[in-house]
Amino acid sequence: MSLFPFRLSKKKKAGTFPNSDSDVGQGHGGGHSSQLGAELQASSKEPSGSFFRFKSRPKHTSTDATDAGDSTAARSGRRHTTSETPPPLTTPKVEAESSALAQDSPEGATEHYQSTSERRWPQTTVNGLKLALKITKEAAGAFPPLEAVASGLLVIADVVQRVSGNEDDLHILKTYIDQVNKFISPDSLPPVEQWPASFTERLSEFDRGLQTVVEVIRQLDSEKLPGRVLNVEDRANKISDCVKSVSWLVQCFTVRGTISIEFAVDRVEGRIDEGLQHIDGRFDGLRDQIDGGFAGVREHLDVLKDHIDQQSSSSVPGLRPVIQAQYDHFEGGRSECETGTRLEALATIYSWIQPGHPDLSKLPPPIVPVSDSHHFMWMYALAGAGKTTLTQTTAQWCRKQKILGATFFCGSNGGRNNVQSILPTIAHQLAKRCPLFRDALIDIVRDNPEIHQMLLTTQLEKLIVEPLQSAIGSGSTAFERCVVIIDALDECTDDEAVSIFLKALSMQIPALVPLRFLITSRPNENVKAEFSRRALAQHTQEFPLSGIPNEVTTRDIKLFLSRRLEEIRTRYPGLSPGWPTAEQLDQLVTLSESLFIFAATAALFVGDKRARDPEGRLKLLLESGNAAAAIGSSSTSPYRILDALYAQVLLRGVENLDAIPRAQLKRILGTITLAKEQLSPITLETLLNLPPGTVRRLLSVLNAILAMPAPDDEVTPIRLIHHSFADFIVDPSRCTNPAFLVNAPIQHTVLSERCLRMLLSLRHNICEVDPKDDHLLNCEIPDLRTRIARFLPSALQYACKYWSYHLRRAEFDDVLLEVLKTFCDSHLLDWLEALSLMGCVNVAIEALHTAQLFLKRLPIPQTNVPALLYDCERIARAFYEGISASFFEVLRATAVFSPANSPLRRSAIAAVSNSIQLRHGGRKAWDTTLTSIDCGSAYVFALDFSPDGTTIACATRDGTIQLRSVQTGAQLHVFQRSDDWVMSVAFSPTGKTMLAGSVDGTVTTWDVATGACLGTWQRHSRGACCVAWCHDGALAASGSSKDRTVALWDVASPEEYTLLSSHTSSVTAVAFAPDGTLLSASTDKTCVIWDTRSKSLVRTLQHDHRVLCVSVSSDGRLVACGLMSGDITLWDKQQGRMLHTLAAPASVLSLTFYAYRSTLTAVYEDSTLSVWDLHRATPLTRLKTSHAGASSAAFSPDDARCAMVVGKTMVHITEWPADGAEELQQTGIPLENVATDNVLQRTSKSVKEHASSRMAEQTRGDTEVGKALTASISPDGSLVIAIYTHRVALLDVSTGEYVRSVERDSSSPLHISWAPTGSSAAWRDATTLCVWGDLKSEGASIRAYEHSAWIFAVCVAPDGEHVLFASSDAIHRLGIRQSPHPEAAEASSAEVLFRCAGEIAALALSSDGTRMLSASWQNSPPETPGDVDLLELACTAHSQPAPATEPSNMLHGWHSTLRLHDASGRVRWLERHTSKLTSLAFSDDCTRALAGTGDGQVFLYDLAQSLCGAPKHDFPATIPCPASTARARRFSSGGTRQVDRVGFSPDGQGIVTERSYIPLLSENRPVARSTAANHSLPVPPAYFITDGWLWRSFGLDAEAGSCRLCWLPPAFRPDEDELRNVWLVRGHVVAYKTQGGGVVVMDASRC
Repeated sequence: MSLFPFRLSKKKKAGTFPNSDSDVGQGHGGGHSSQLGAELQASSKEPSGSFFRFKSRPKHTSTDATDAGDSTAARSGRRHTTSETPPPLTTPKVEAESSALAQDSPEGATEHYQSTSERRWPQTTVNGLKLALKITKEAAGAFPPLEAVASGLLVIADVVQRVSGNEDDLHILKTYIDQVNKFISPDSLPPVEQWPASFTERLSEFDRGLQTVVEVIRQLDSEKLPGRVLNVEDRANKISDCVKSVSWLVQCFTVRGTISIEFAVDRVEGRIDEGLQHIDGRFDGLRDQIDGGFAGVREHLDVLKDHIDQQSSSSVPGLRPVIQAQYDHFEGGRSECETGTRLEALATIYSWIQPGHPDLSKLPPPIVPVSDSHHFMWMYALAGAGKTTLTQTTAQWCRKQKILGATFFCGSNGGRNNVQSILPTIAHQLAKRCPLFRDALIDIVRDNPEIHQMLLTTQLEKLIVEPLQSAIGSGSTAFERCVVIIDALDECTDDEAVSIFLKALSMQIPALVPLRFLITSRPNENVKAEFSRRALAQHTQEFPLSGIPNEVTTRDIKLFLSRRLEEIRTRYPGLSPGWPTAEQLDQLVTLSESLFIFAATAALFVGDKRARDPEGRLKLLLESGNAAAAIGSSSTSPYRILDALYAQVLLRGVENLDAIPRAQLKRILGTITLAKEQLSPITLETLLNLPPGTVRRLLSVLNAILAMPAPDDEVTPIRLIHHSFADFIVDPSRCTNPAFLVNAPIQHTVLSERCLRMLLSLRHNICEVDPKDDHLLNCEIPDLRTRIARFLPSALQYACKYWSYHLRRAEFDDVLLEVLKTFCDSHLLDWLEALSLMGCVNVAIEALHTAQLFLKRLPIPQTNVPALLYDCERIARAFYEGISASFFEVLRATAVFSPANSPLRRSAIAAVSNSIQLRHGGRKAWDTTLTSIDCGSAYVFALDFSPDGTTIACATRDGTIQLRSVQTGAQLHVFQRSDDWVMSVAFSPTGKTMLAGSVDGTVTTWDVATGACLGTWQRHSRGACCVAWCHDGALAASGSSKDRTVALWDVASPEEYTLLSSHTSSVTAVAFAPDGTLLSASTDKTCVIWDTRSKSLVRTLQHDHRVLCVSVSSDGRLVACGLMSGDITLWDKQQGRMLHTLAAPASVLSLTFYAYRSTLTAVYEDSTLSVWDLHRATPLTRLKTSHAGASSAAFSPDDARCAMVVGKTMVHITEWPADGAEELQQTGIPLENVATDNVLQRTSKSVKEHASSRMAEQTRGDTEVGKALTASISPDGSLVIAIYTHRVALLDVSTGEYVRSVERDSSSPLHISWAPTGSSAAWRDATTLCVWGDLKSEGASIRAYEHSAWIFAVCVAPDGEHVLFASSDAIHRLGIRQSPHPEAAEASSAEVLFRCAGEIAALALSSDGTRMLSASWQNSPPETPGDVDLLELACTAHSQPAPATEPSNMLHGWHSTLRLHDASGRVRWLERHTSKLTSLAFSDDCTRALAGTGDGQVFLYDLAQSLCGAPKHDFPATIPCPASTARARRFSSGGTRQVDRVGFSPDGQGIVTERSYIPLLSENRPVARSTAANHSLPVPPAYFITDGWLWRSFGLDAEAGSCRLCWLPPAFRPDEDELRNVWLVRGHVVAYKTQGGGVVVMDASRC
């Protein structure tokens, strides 16, 4: 890697260093000023939290906000870092005057240059830099090899100080020089002769890099005056690049130098390439061990396998329990209470669990009065008091009594610190106890596959309450006095989640009976607060261990120590019988200070088998402990003596080790302390690239603080005996010996590098799953768990999950950048596959996003790493659902659906040869849509983001509110009170409650955390279409679309409310201003401002169009109203004066003031987003999304994202692009000066014309104009007709390009039907029949035939000369070749073939044109005079219509009738149905017919056998026999949704609907094979879509079935509610219209 990574010869492009500051220029008005205009300009200087780069940067080693719960890492990041990380590198500030140099005279330019060069920076900056340089020079004197480095820095600093025009350059340079000084101080570096070779090499590289910068900086300094004048900006950029280069060189030198000195890297690991070979060898060794080499590993794997086999009968697929959290798991290492100790505490617990039990007679009385009516017990105490030992003993006792239901022992890693894992693990254990519980649980998990990601309240309800009540309701008594134990709840990292968990339990107490919960924790504030709430307090037995008298605790500790020391004495016969003395024992008890952890650690330290000196160790322990007690008598730390004990353990552990083993030990201890999971010895060695046996050899002397697995056990992880040691070793205030203190950032650097190097071993299909199983989901692949254990060993799994976690806490340097680049270049998709196999794809999004944020803050050289990380993040977001279900979808989805310019797409295409080909509908680049959410069958009416922006609420027509993850789109919770439509939703300012308005006029308040309904109140007669909270959450309001009122109430007393009446039409929006006033918008063209105190009208803002939305600026001075016309009106709220009109061609859906009062963000009905400059009344930034239109929208609290409802059920979350928004400038006419009528009128008109023309240009493309309405494929699969709102286009499937198009406005085109030759096509558009003939002719036009009634179905006759179409009351036949007026003709001349009294909703024509099927929908029976044809039919012996079958009932008073017609339209047979018929089809040989219904059924009719006997040839042209009733078979399509398309599969083996494939027995199949089957070419399978997957049929006869072909991202799915009109398959080609208004064409011929 180059030591001088920045290109100094080129001007720096914006965005090269995304963390740089951007100046916000101040506009110069036209000579006039106003107070409002001035304040608007002043407010623009305040940076936006979302779009402005960092002004100052925290240390990049500190814990990210997303990991605030990790207290250990946070503490280590705050207190101990290698160096203070510098502020972000900033873009040089080029003054405004410099822009005029090109226009001014040379004299003026010279004068400007001289004034700049003579500038005197603030003295503090200069003095600070000089002082730093002085320190550098003095420090280098102590280390001669550093003198050259010091000289280089002096030269660079001197030139920068003299010629730089940017003060930030001086600050940055000083910061990094300080970093060098800290590192090269004599206190930090050992003598030169002790420097490792790797450090010396690093120093030389640093020196060479500095000399390169020196050469460039001297060239800049030597430039003549004219050159300096003409290249001011270029010089400034070059100087800043030099500073950045120095910053990067310093960063790399200090980081890698620290690692070299601290860990003696060159002696421990050797060269990097050797390390990589070692890793490969370690993996090979691991696989050999698992396959049959290492006996110990085999034995433990067999034990695990037996354990899994024993539990397979009770396992629940998809539940994801954390088995390690169970009390009896072999990795636990927890001990029970010493016999005879803790008796009072155990008596208290047992009395609560089972009062009156015989064992209680052997125990003393309980410490506190106990009531068994309480179903919860909370036992709490400080760390080290023995809580876990008590709960372990209690669990063993409950097991013996056969009342133990489940246990969850929380811990610092291994999934035990995640609250989300508690309930699945408890449910898993309860399922083993009761088969009825298990059966109910299996059904629930199957119906909720993402249950592990849902809200805790949902988990509790689904995983515990529902199966528990089901089991009890079925008569089970398995849970009588059943105990559930949750230990160390405070160990979970998310305090808020812990609070929600306890709150959820409190809400379900009655439903959880008869379960009893024993919960232990420290007395943390969040836990204490929840147990203090009335709902939980009245059902909880509190048990503070601090309530146990000191003499009782002292007695127990003394008994424990005396027994442990006695055991030690018996092991060493040389010890005197009086050892230890009573005085020594008392001293040791006193030092314990009631902490059982001290007693346990002291006993292990004294009895260390390797030391074999218990007498000396006890003496040493007492001496150091007494000294610590004396020195720390004034300290407030409760752990000072424990810290002294830990220090003694470490000193004795390393006393016989030389430097290299000590460095290795420090790395091992640092890893054990900072790792996110517990690791076994072999995993540690693999992860740290240590020789086999190193970990056991070095840690064997530390058994006082570590629990090591048995020598032949390579599966059980190493465990810290108590987590207080982890706190000790990373805290410099507690661990004062630098030899042991773990430098957390450096340790994270080592771990991140090792993790990344391990990831280089990943490859596609690493588990070697048979490619023939690529249609299976991960959970369906046979023996996948065994394969994962073999090919993804624990060390590699750890690296997959946590490389980013360690990276963003690391000190970043060139080595880390190099390995990160290698990983990104070649293995990102392999990594996603591994995460899919491991079931944790959600890890990827956070890992990739936080890694990008981390890199943005660093002075790294130009690299493609951020781009690759971003690309991978977008892939993980866009395809999250698919790749979570199947690891095969990583490459498949990336290759097919990623944009053309995606760098990872290219590698995916190279690796996948048999995937779907996306012929049309793909994207060129990632758009701004981060997440697409398919809300299923629920129509979405309203949206709102939570205040933290992590979740979004979707209010739906089916009466539910879906709470979804913004990051992944996963459903978290569903709120439902009734089936009434939810029209509006809003989070409270705290995000803890949610307000929703329903169509019945009620408003409901929900507890977001628990899902509890807090209350429902009737506010309006109907239609509570909008709701809002005031800024402090004290008031709430709702508006009605029916009774035209606004309801206002105090949240504290919701029963009392006030109705505000002023509007004369529907209320569309309500919003509170910061001062508490309320605004309401209405379709009566007004926006009303209300005083919430007096409940009176303050002012009415009158408009010319309906007002749809309203927003108020953060200071409450400006009001923006969005109109249906597309205008946005801007008002002075105080004066009620209109200031501006901002024009656009589409209706405004939502508004928000963005960043300052001078800018406004709007989203429009056409899915356009715009940022408006309120001074100039012009859009600063405009984004036209890829979606066709939106019906509802909401902005995130930080204004960085916008969610839109597209179609009916699809929600797209769009990220607002930062480009342009970061440099918003306030220029133009002040608001006060455009507020006159004349100016305002002129401004509005000109702006509207400009905006309309520009938006029209961006909306209308060359071929695709407007929203796609429908699409269809030609019979041979070579062409596709796509109809848009303004154009009809013909697409070539082979190229995906449009071959021709015709401009034509369409409103509701349906039922495109092709001539068999593909030469022409016809469709209906409302009452118009459209015919496009001679499609292959360049000048072919579309002929339109107007009809008097609505047309429902169209069929082109086989001869291509006629079109049959069904209208609201008849079937018509029209010749399409003889029209004298090709552009517009009347369809009145069409021949009427059949007429009935109702609507003919479906029509099908046989392949030979001799028969028709029709489906009618009428309010009179077909036998009545209303059925004209039946009355007029000539009843002859050979043409009498078949009798109608009588249904058991009608459908909503309507009659659904299926008819078979001959070519003349005569009815040959009819059948009445109880369901509406929605789709019809003939088989190719005309012997079978199909009818799909509105309730998901498919009817198959045998026309050959029932109507005319066996056919005499394959394709009979007529039915020469009297009509009779056709034999019917009924099939289910797999659901109750309407069957929009039905047909036979190409091979005739089954029935295909748009969502299912139904195999047919041979007697039900068409008599003759299809046309396609009679050719030599292979018959294509059938294709259909269900649950977001494209499926295809396969096999013959008994083996026939269907399998998944590929997953479809939400943005690429067809409109589920219009599949009849948008979905079509021909051969291997699939074409459809997406819900977002696009056209997708796929070719599956290679699959």
